[in-house]
Amino acid sequence: MVGSRRHLPISLRLTLWYALLLAVTVVAFGGFLYAETLNRAIAEGAALLQAEATQIAAQVDVRNGRLFPPQDLGDLPPDAYFALYGPGGRRLALHGPAWAVPVAAEEVARRPVRYSVQGQDWMAIRLPLEEDGRPIGSLVVFRSLESAEESAQRLLWLMALALPVLLVFSGAGGYWLSRRALAPIDRVIRTARAIREGDLSQRIGLPHASDELGRLVATLDEMLDRLEESFTRQRQFTSNASHELRTPVAVVRAQAEAALAEREPQAWRSALQVIRRESERMSVMLAQMLELVRGDARHREGAQEPIDLNALVEGTAASFQPLADEAGVRLSAETPPEPVILHGDQSALTQALVNLVQNALDFTPRGGQVRISTRVDRERGVAELSVADTGVGIPEEDRPHIFERFYRGHNRRQADVEASPTRPAGGAGLGLSIVQQAVEILGGSVEVETAVGRGTTFTLRLPLQEPPREASPRLPRGGRRATRPS
Repeated sequence: MVGSRRHLPISLRLTLWYALLLAVTVVAFGGFLYAETLNRAIAEGAALLQAEATQIAAQVDVRNGRLFPPQDLGDLPPDAYFALYGPGGRRLALHGPAWAVPVAAEEVARRPVRYSVQGQDWMAIRLPLEEDGRPIGSLVVFRSLESAEESAQRLLWLMALALPVLLVFSGAGGYWLSRRALAPIDRVIRTARAIREGDLSQRIGLPHASDELGRLVATLDEMLDRLEESFTRQRQFTSNASHELRTPVAVVRAQAEAALAEREPQAWRSALQVIRRESERMSVMLAQMLELVRGDARHREGAQEPIDLNALVEGTAASFQPLADEAGVRLSAETPPEPVILHGDQSALTQALVNLVQNALDFTPRGGQVRISTRVDRERGVAELSVADTGVGIPEEDRPHIFERFYRGHNRRQADVEASPTRPAGGAGLGLSIVQQAVEILGGSVEVETAVGRGTTFTLRLPLQEPPREASPRLPRGGRRATRPS
């Protein structure tokens, strides 16, 4: 039985529950209305009986200790009956059916009382009769309650007849309303089945809905947006990675085959230099892709640790100083006298700074300058970390895409063309993507100012946050030493 109910549609189950609740409500209300109507009719009958008894008693003739029944009942209703009793309870007169008379006048109270005779309900009242203050008899007035009960029973029958009709119409209306209210659920099911078949572009799209179902549908659509974006990025990442890795692998294979075909040592040396350059390029690319994957994991983990920003800047500058000297570029670091402490993922921020400095050195000609600086804006609650160079600048057509993964602008492509067999080629276009990802992990923002031929400045704005109580803000002045990408 339970299993069969589970197979019923929700709309039908709601309709059945609604009909059952309505039936119980109508029956309970009908019972209450029946009892209230009957009690009210009995109360009105008691008041009427009281008035009739007073009227009949006034017409009883009392002469010399004897009682004479009224001769003219006047405008008394035909269902008003009475019995006149003399001394000793002897009945002197009767108006009405003898079988309906109470057994003894003494059993009837001075206020209306109910009694049953032959399955019928009656009501009676007794009034004592006196002469000069001396009791000489009593008057019992009685009447049937059949008319009062008939009114209540007629109401009960009407409700019993109306109940099936009411249930049919209300059930049909409830079923229609439940079907209409649950229609979005069918759209959700159809969309979910389409998504299961691999089409992430499907949306439920419930217009003009601000109720619970509308908010649920909007939440599901937002979730589908995020899923589609995630799958698209994953597919794009895989496609780009495959494309970028295919070229150096092909070069390595071609150089190896050429070296095997040659017999001159100089040709072998040249081929090995090219193979080493391409292997280093693949190593850099794999390290950057691994860093992006780690960044995605950091998004989920939300690591919090104290970061001494001044120490990080000074350590990074010291790490890159030999490379800057070799390139003939002046590298400097400027930090404020007071310590600047952030809280977040230090590994992510370190990698972002390393990538920015590496890019600045790559695109700054000999005799140029690269400057790393930090500044604190207490009013805005941020720390600014800037890497400025006097290099070639970023062309205008490349600026909207510099943070896209695997995007290599004009400068990077030109650097690859000019790369010698003994100098590693440039990266795979992932360095600035890692910078943007790191800034997002730290809850900050990144801004670029550039001019072709005059240089580029990247500014990271990172929130200053109060340190967690369990964390210690004290760090050695040297902090974590930066590591250049290999």
